[in-house]
Amino acid sequence: MDSRFNVMDADFIRDPYPTYRRLQEEAPVYWHEPTGYWWLTRHDDVWNALRDPMFRSGRVDALLGNVPDAQQEPKRILRELLEPRLLLTDGPRHARLRSLIGQAFAPREIERMRPVVRATIQEQLDTLRNRSRIEVMSELADPLPSRMICRIIGLPSERFDEFKAWTNDIYAFIGIASGSRGDQAAIAARSGQAVAEFLEKEIAVRRRRPSDDLLSTLIQAEEVGGRLTHPEIIANVVGLLNAGHETTTNLLGNGLFLLLQHPHIMHELRSDPDRIGAVIEEMARLESPVQILGRRLDERLLLHDVELPVGSNVLLLTGAANRDPWAFDDPDRFDIFRAGSRSVSFGYGPHFCIGAALARVIAEEFFRSLLAEWTSLSLVGPIHWRPYPIFRGVSSMTVEVERRRTPGMAIRAEPIEELGLGVLHEPTDTTELN
Repeated sequence: MDSRFNVMDADFIRDPYPTYRRLQEEAPVYWHEPTGYWWLTRHDDVWNALRDPMFRSGRVDALLGNVPDAQQEPKRILRELLEPRLLLTDGPRHARLRSLIGQAFAPREIERMRPVVRATIQEQLDTLRNRSRIEVMSELADPLPSRMICRIIGLPSERFDEFKAWTNDIYAFIGIASGSRGDQAAIAARSGQAVAEFLEKEIAVRRRRPSDDLLSTLIQAEEVGGRLTHPEIIANVVGLLNAGHETTTNLLGNGLFLLLQHPHIMHELRSDPDRIGAVIEEMARLESPVQILGRRLDERLLLHDVELPVGSNVLLLTGAANRDPWAFDDPDRFDIFRAGSRSVSFGYGPHFCIGAALARVIAEEFFRSLLAEWTSLSLVGPIHWRPYPIFRGVSSMTVEVERRRTPGMAIRAEPIEELGLGVLHEPTDTTELN
């Protein structure tokens, strides 16, 4: 395959799956010269790499490698913001961070957040009452995860838009958006510094007066005498804001796009809402919110007769792996009855997504609420995709809706101020997260 093809090409952004299939068939270990990364696309190779310690997540040098040397200050700021993140650590440090942060993300704790999620969704739906046409991304799917993760962390509601803008800038840098890497780094560094300075003040307040929120939990988290350091708290709260905003928004938008394309599945959900969990897993497999995970090789590797040297930068194409015909029957079909799926939508192994349970709860409540609120949804006009290949998500999508008129049919929620956040301060078993 020609190594010059452009991952920023509009056709690739719109539909990367034909390219993925060609790579799986012709070059399962593929050297992409423009990015300087080896690409793995087959399911078994991605699955094995996600659990093999020779594939390391600590790759900040690779992320900053294409930033011009003249941008020393942005590189310094971004290094301080990225190196302590759970996503970009390995070994004992990763295990310690995961144990401490995981106290607030065990599934039983996430279930206690469900009323907050439900109430936040209903608040947003209430603002759209009496509307028959909605740009669903900007008016619903995009702001919802931002509002929910901010409430769970304990950040003020009036700053939602700022947090979203800051974290979008950081993800544009991490997600390989088009444009100058120097400019992206400068913008991401400014936004990273702004959110870090805000969090400094919030942390100082929580140290004096702890609250029932995730930020207080992270400050107080303790295991065998260890605590999160101050830079680790800031880096990982920013990471949670990033993940809560970008990837969950993508899951909601991509999932709704699939339902609009498959009205029979929407009908199936209306008649059997208990299937929503299985439907969300299939949504995440078919249109993975995170398409690519980066790793760095600590050892020489011979794979499919191709030698990868020590220190190689590797991209694990989870979006390709989730449509591998050797792993999934009829992989391009939206099959809500698919059994025994080994999807890598939320990763696998030590770096399995720590927020997967929260993302699933948000998606469950989102689709339940939409189907309860509206008797019909239909797509109006074209959709557009976010302009970077690592995170796949719809950027704009307009729908026409008809609201349910029968009283009492829509899901109702208690006022948000009457709900606790349900974040506990005692240690919680996190084995199910690993």
